Amino acid sequence: MFFRVAVLLGVIQPILLVTFGGALLVTGAVLLGLAFLQWQQFSGTPSSEAEIAPMAPFDLGTALGFGVFLAVVAVLVPAAKQWLGAGGIYVLSAASGLADIDAIVISLARIHSAGELGTVTVITAMGLAILTNMITKASIAWVTGGQQVGQAVCKGYAIAMLAGGLSLALNVYLL
Repeated sequence: MFFRVAVLLGVIQPILLVTFGGALLVTGAVLLGLAFLQWQQFSGTPSSEAEIAPMAPFDLGTALGFGVFLAVVAVLVPAAKQWLGAGGIYVLSAASGLADIDAIVISLARIHSAGELGTVTVITAMGLAILTNMITKASIAWVTGGQQVGQAVCKGYAIAMLAGGLSLALNVYLL
């Protein structure tokens, strides 16, 4: 997710990478490293014989659903800004992050590129979307994988967010 957000920002609004890019890359790298360590620890010891059914990577229904979600968010971002200000953007970002972060990242990057939202507001809103998305994913991991998986995911997310937050704070301090 973190690398994907960095790519989206690089394509839509590269200037946001100056502030937010390092934190995204650090957080993603830490999660990747932690995943590799977990994989090394558990490789060779299958916990069950359950097989995971393959998914179609280009399911039309999923693509159409994302398109609708993107369109709704694209309409709601300017409306939230106009009617509720930065607070509305933050609430919308947090709510959007419960389902997906791509739509809100794309919408925020576009509105930033038009000069309608400041960098601090956009970075804060994206951070809220990412945080709520991670909470959703950790909850899913806990419910579907049990306490052991849930704790491992929560611990990894906490470490990665701490590293990313420190990276962001250092970057802001140096700018």
